[in-house]
Amino acid sequence: MAGDEPARPPCFPIIAALRAGCATPPTAPLDVGALALGAAAVLGRRDPIVSVQAAELGDIDGVLYRTGAGGWTLLHRAALGSSEARFVQAWLLACYAMRGEHADTDAFECRQDGLYSLADDDSPAARAYSFAARLTMPAAACHLGLTGHVDGDVLIAFASQLQVPLLHAARRWLARTAQKAVLVLDEAGTVRASWLSETACSAGWRVDAQAVPAREAPGAMETSNDVVPAVVVQERRVAMSDWFAQAPAAGQLMETSLGAVDGGEGRFGLTLLQLPCNAVCPQPRAFWPQYRACVSANTGVSA
Repeated sequence: MAGDEPARPPCFPIIAALRAGCATPPTAPLDVGALALGAAAVLGRRDPIVSVQAAELGDIDGVLYRTGAGGWTLLHRAALGSSEARFVQAWLLACYAMRGEHADTDAFECRQDGLYSLADDDSPAARAYSFAARLTMPAAACHLGLTGHVDGDVLIAFASQLQVPLLHAARRWLARTAQKAVLVLDEAGTVRASWLSETACSAGWRVDAQAVPAREAPGAMETSNDVVPAVVVQERRVAMSDWFAQAPAAGQLMETSLGAVDGGEGRFGLTLLQLPCNAVCPQPRAFWPQYRACVSANTGVSA
């Protein structure tokens, strides 16, 4: 397993300060709301988050906005389950913590379907995503829960332990692992987004958006709004060419169906692909190294 990135982004000291200021151990679910209320004191700021509440927000999953008294209010959509609310709050807290006291932005909005399609790039929204992932799933928890062989059951147990959405737990592992692996989000057989581990990305593997294998609709799997989806993990070996047009016909990979993700406007299938360690991409596709995801143009997340 690889550790977190060797170059420490500027958010690392902020995350460390916030985690040090709360009593929650790294292997327990983080009370992001309480952390947000105390963030200004930890960070030495004069514009505190003064209120964290659930509210009816329509199609918006979370919002952070300045109040008239110089503070901030953080709201999340009342219909969200606890795991979804936790991550939305963490993303908005990241926007607050990373922008600084004197930034000219007065409000931030968050939609879950936007979080589901964020690339691993250097945009403000993606940086806030990385912050939220590291805040809610710290390295110590990853080291304990995601060490050794990781499959669908391990990812589900990890997400359940920290009470975060399964998709974000899977992406957290993907960002750390030395395995060649790809996480795919699809809607009725059309790839909505895909994320690659560093080794898969550097080897030039790319999911063929036109070649998603036929399978049962993910809507057949039950989900729970309380913690994480109640998923029946389905693993099978499939031809690598089912997912990668450039793959050799004889090669195989492990395909793990992780159930369905509710994106607000629809339900999406979540699939983990694990390639053999010696898999060689015969026709690597060119890419910008900092982009490890294929995503839709409209993320629905503003920062």
